[in-house]
Amino acid sequence: MTQLIVPALPVERVQYERAYVLGLEAMVAIIQQLVTRSDGRQAPTDQFPVFAASYDVPQAMAQVTALKAASAQLKVRPSQVTVTRQCVTLRFKLQAGTEQPVWVPSAGALWRLYDGFLSNLAGSPFQHLTSIQISLQRVTGPLAVTVPIRPSFQNYDFQSSISGPAGCTVEVRQVPPVLARRAPIYQLSHYLKVLRLTD
Repeated sequence: MTQLIVPALPVERVQYERAYVLGLEAMVAIIQQLVTRSDGRQAPTDQFPVFAASYDVPQAMAQVTALKAASAQLKVRPSQVTVTRQCVTLRFKLQAGTEQPVWVPSAGALWRLYDGFLSNLAGSPFQHLTSIQISLQRVTGPLAVTVPIRPSFQNYDFQSSISGPAGCTVEVRQVPPVLARRAPIYQLSHYLKVLRLTD
């Protein structure tokens, strides 16, 4: 009798599931904020989720060019790459052209955006994902002409047809090192005094 061997999950699937768990709480909060209304009716809004993924990258400051090139390999490219001493953060936000996009958010549409974000991260050249942040931002185009849309994560591509300038913003932040404070050295008499006071 031959035994079937179940293959291990692909690396991309493991990355997806880990990222899903990291951002789940933030995503639920965004859904509650956008979808839940006291009157039960949904009105168009110009607020869209902004997704950020932070990765632990040792000596990131010395790899700015390589990190920028790696972010360009993603199917949907970030609008901003922030590099600090030991971390790189990729930020994705909806790209507006010459109009102000609005939408009627629903839980299903928000989960599809989240799935697109996670699928984009899976298989990326970046490793060691440490956190996912999700916030809301109003998207206003230069002419502020309101246009209803049904967003997909493809609209988050900074080099898509509606994004305008090519390339993303790379921000290098110099984070001052945290100086450890030396604990005061007490004589044995100090500890004996403390012991007497507690007795």
